[in-house]
Amino acid sequence: MKKILYTLVIILFIAGFSGVCSADNDKDVSADSYKYDYEDIIIKKGNKSEKVVALTFDDGPDEVFTPQVLDILKKYDVKATFFLIGEKVPYNKQIVKREKEEGHEIGNHTYTHINAAKKTKSEIESEVTKTQEAIKEITGEYPTLFRPPYRALSRDLCQVVKSKNMNIILWSNIDVRDWSNPGVNTIVSTIDEKVENGNIIILHDYNTVRNDKSQTIQALDIVIPKLKEEGYKIGGFEAYVTSDVLNGAGMSSSAAFEVLIGNILSGLYNDMKIDPVFLAQAGQYAENVYFGKPCGLMDQMASSIGGLINIDFEDPQSPKIKKVEVDFEEYGHSLCIVDTKGSHADLTDDYAAIPYEMKKVANYFNQEALREVDKDEFYLNLPKIREILGDRAVLRAMHLFEENKRVDQQVKALEEGDFDTFKKLIKESGDSSFKYLQNVYSSHDLTNQSVSIGLAISDISLGDKGVSRVHGGGFAGTIQAFVPNDIVSMYKKNMEHVFGEGACHVLKVRPYGGMKVL
Repeated sequence: MKKILYTLVIILFIAGFSGVCSADNDKDVSADSYKYDYEDIIIKKGNKSEKVVALTFDDGPDEVFTPQVLDILKKYDVKATFFLIGEKVPYNKQIVKREKEEGHEIGNHTYTHINAAKKTKSEIESEVTKTQEAIKEITGEYPTLFRPPYRALSRDLCQVVKSKNMNIILWSNIDVRDWSNPGVNTIVSTIDEKVENGNIIILHDYNTVRNDKSQTIQALDIVIPKLKEEGYKIGGFEAYVTSDVLNGAGMSSSAAFEVLIGNILSGLYNDMKIDPVFLAQAGQYAENVYFGKPCGLMDQMASSIGGLINIDFEDPQSPKIKKVEVDFEEYGHSLCIVDTKGSHADLTDDYAAIPYEMKKVANYFNQEALREVDKDEFYLNLPKIREILGDRAVLRAMHLFEENKRVDQQVKALEEGDFDTFKKLIKESGDSSFKYLQNVYSSHDLTNQSVSIGLAISDISLGDKGVSRVHGGGFAGTIQAFVPNDIVSMYKKNMEHVFGEGACHVLKVRPYGGMKVL
């Protein structure tokens, strides 16, 4: 194993590139009525920015075919995902155990290969639960991935899967229908002709035609070496990581770690040529899918790019990034981050509600994102939106409309050297977060408002000389303050009187992101 040292930006990457998926036919049975409600758990394809594909196998375990598939995967050092039929699991315990021991992912494919769109919620619950229990009995873990037979979806199925903290895995543009014995050459040529970055390839380790070696297994021995020849790179490593970034305090420690892992993979296997934007996107994907936190891309991008940056996320796949050159010391100010000792551990629902509610407002106007909605049209329809979506969604939308403008104004002020205007805009942004976005404390725990206390003490300490606001996603954790250098000591003393010694950190903005140093 290779060992290497890396350094990283203050603001740290859970390695995860793209989801795996497949299906049994090429028609999506899902209905538009619940499409947007469950899009956070439905994975259809991976990220196209990197040469990564996923191999998935349905309908096993099979006593004849599955071991042969495993032999080939082991031969070429390739990992795959197996979606298992629950009723077959007790009869093939050693095969399931081998899948787990050799590092493959194991998913749920129902107990008897049902069409979920034609079943009741209780029937679906039974099928999924029985398969979960059968797999856990052997592997010690519940699967986190679910593939619906026939790609048949329903609201009931989505509810069941989500309640069990699983993702629904579909497939991309490659379904070779190998179960129908189309011929080895057909399987190979279909994959060869259609394969693209991020593809999810569906295959089967079960075949009704019983023979010594299925067409799928014969094709694998051709396809896998070819994919490797075309540059699809993976590998393992040992790493030793150290960090002084505050954990669970809204300082983007998870994003920093995600980007760190991405840079290690870039250095070890890809000559440091993986695009920093893609590394940020991979980190976001990992956090969304594997950790279950519906975060945006901002923290990961800040970590990966480094410095003070202005990002336009109109196209999340190709964000527009502009460096903003500024040294707060030139203006006689320091950037202080105060740890108010609140934990983010149980706040995922609070975070998730913000984009969810904003998206609902956008959907009211048949748009995907609120930035696509005309502000005048929003205010014209405000009474109806309040009636349908509630007041908090309206207030959060109001924040976004003005905040997007403020960001542009903040960048302009810094570029023109107008630090007083910049501070004024930071104050306005923080006030809007408090009043309209409502991300300073959790509505589920009204007695704990450490961020509010931090902002109140900051206002008293700074007066009109400096400004403070909630930092990061909010609800708990940290605040940021721009403090004149001559009162930094006083400000630090006051904050640590309330939140304890070492709570106030005077920081510098690191000018670079993830990079190899040795």
